[in-house]
Amino acid sequence: MLSVAAVFAMPAAANAKGRCGHHPWCNTALSPTARAKLMLAAMSQSDKVGILTGQAGPDVDLPLINWTDGAVGAGGLGSGASGATAMPAATALAANFDRSMASRYGATVGVEVRHRGFDGDFGPTVNIMRSPLGGRTFEAYGEDPFLAGQTAVAWIKGFQRQGVMADVKHFAANNQEGQVGPSPIFGVYGGRPFVNVHADQRTLHEIELTAFEAAIKQGHSATTMCSYNLINGTYACANPWLLTGTLRRQWGFRGFVVSDAAACHETRRTSRRA
Repeated sequence: MLSVAAVFAMPAAANAKGRCGHHPWCNTALSPTARAKLMLAAMSQSDKVGILTGQAGPDVDLPLINWTDGAVGAGGLGSGASGATAMPAATALAANFDRSMASRYGATVGVEVRHRGFDGDFGPTVNIMRSPLGGRTFEAYGEDPFLAGQTAVAWIKGFQRQGVMADVKHFAANNQEGQVGPSPIFGVYGGRPFVNVHADQRTLHEIELTAFEAAIKQGHSATTMCSYNLINGTYACANPWLLTGTLRRQWGFRGFVVSDAAACHETRRTSRRA
């Protein structure tokens, strides 16, 4: 229900306006939670399964949620192949030490994501720069957890004011990629799905999770993306300590979690333990 409620709580994007229809759950005078309960009561099992895999819910006229990449600028064709602004690398943004600049950056990306017809954006990236093998380092905010967190908070606020959903990523400890096997098969994919990060809880909270906590509790990111890698032997996207104990219970996150592409594992075990 939290996932559906998060959608109802999202400010109406340009392409979303009026697309709900005339169902009881379309009444915006009701709270997001009340609307979600009404919709869930009317949903078929196939619709419930479908929305968990990114599909539309045709039985209740729930439209597909459209996502794009855009941590450093709006990607995806969306409403057309027109150009989008190529933003500076996120490490350059963080080097400003300027929250107002980060907010303007996020707002610029948000306007273009919305204009291109998307509901959400896979960004910002807040993984800490710890290794030169972290191929996504350019789109994150460097090696300082506080700087990364505060830059992300401002980015998210500027972005979500445009009526679209942020998706802070990659949760968590996804700061090296490397290469496994010959190119081009694994040269592009990298070794991320095979990396097992061994770290105690104090280290994780003080370094790796600091920016995520700020993005959730201060920036109110609508969604979070779980990462490919394992943490202490358990995949991030099937990790009860990370997703339930920390994200939900400790931080009070009420949005929904989006998996990185092909990062889902052990769905039965996760559903039981979460």
